[in-house]
Amino acid sequence: RKPTSVKRPAAATTSADEVTGGALTPRGSRPLTSLPPFCRVAGTVAPTSDSHILFEVWLPHIGAERAASGWPWRSILDSGARIAFGTDWPVVPMDPAASLQVAVTRQTRAGEPAGGWLPDQRLQLAEALAAWTFGGAFAEHAEDQKGILAGGMLADIAVLDRDVVSAPASEIGELKVTATIVGGLAIVIGADPLTLLASQA
Repeated sequence: RKPTSVKRPAAATTSADEVTGGALTPRGSRPLTSLPPFCRVAGTVAPTSDSHILFEVWLPHIGAERAASGWPWRSILDSGARIAFGTDWPVVPMDPAASLQVAVTRQTRAGEPAGGWLPDQRLQLAEALAAWTFGGAFAEHAEDQKGILAGGMLADIAVLDRDVVSAPASEIGELKVTATIVGGLAIVIGADPLTLLASQA
C-alpha cells in the first residue's frame, strides 16, 4: 500500500464516488451491486458494527428493500475489501461477544429471525475475529504494531472464560473476559471489564 493510494475511511468515500461515477448515495440506499467498485479501491476499509440492534431497528424503519443493502459483510470481504468491526457504543451495546455472535449467525441473541437475516452475509468465526482485531489495527495504520498475537507486537490481550473456537455459534455471546492485559501488564484479573465500566458510568 503506497502512501498516495486510496486508503481508509477519510479518503475512501470521495474516491469511491469517483470510481463508481457517483453511483453510491448516502444511507446505504444502493443495492449490493454497488459494492464491488467501491471495495476494489485500494486499501478500502469498511468500519461497521455487527450488533443485532442494527437490523432490529433499521429494518422496520427503512424497509426490507433498503435494509437489504445494509451490513453486507460477506459481500464486502468477497470483493477484496477489509472490515473493521466495533460496537459503536453507546448507540448499541458495548459487549463485543454479543456482536461477534451476530456476525456469525445474523440473528439476535434470541435466535431471530429463524435462519438468520440475509444469511448469505454471515461471516466465518475466524473472519469475524479478524474484523474485531486486525481490521481495526489496519484501519488506523497500526497493523505492524497490534491486531494479532505475535512476537514484537503490542501485548494487548483479552483472556476469555472459554475457547471461542469450540463454542457453539449460538453461545458466543455468553463469552466473558476473565483478564485484560495492556502492553504486557495485567490491568484487570478476575472481573469483566465491561461490568467495571458500567459500574463507573
